[in-house]
Amino acid sequence: MDNTEAKKPPSTEIDVFYQKASDHRSVHVDGAWAAITAQMDIQLAFFAELQPLPRRIRHKVVDGKLGSEINKDSDVGLVREAQVTVLLNPITATQVIKLLERMVKNLRERMPEEVRQALDNAIEESLKDVSSV
Repeated sequence: MDNTEAKKPPSTEIDVFYQKASDHRSVHVDGAWAAITAQMDIQLAFFAELQPLPRRIRHKVVDGKLGSEINKDSDVGLVREAQVTVLLNPITATQVIKLLERMVKNLRERMPEEVRQALDNAIEESLKDVSSV
């Protein structure tokens, strides 16, 4: 074989395939909490806001069937249930920020003006306290 044969130039394209892990799931997110880890990653916990589940509910029994609620033993307040926690290095976090900014921009461009204004007002109000979003 002759070493002077033309070598193929390096490829300028590659296919990237996406697969779901066996434990992949979709979750609803109402907000997030974040911190910096000892390894200097960003720890980001996404949560759903829920009403507390009652510890016990007492019902009447009418003709052998469950009747109306008499008493409920439940906490008063709000539960922020962590759905998933992700760890991001600063580079990945920056890439995710850019992706989300681009997605919000695309979404806003598709909205009617009055919906966009309402969204902008809601975003402005929600950013007053970003200790957790």
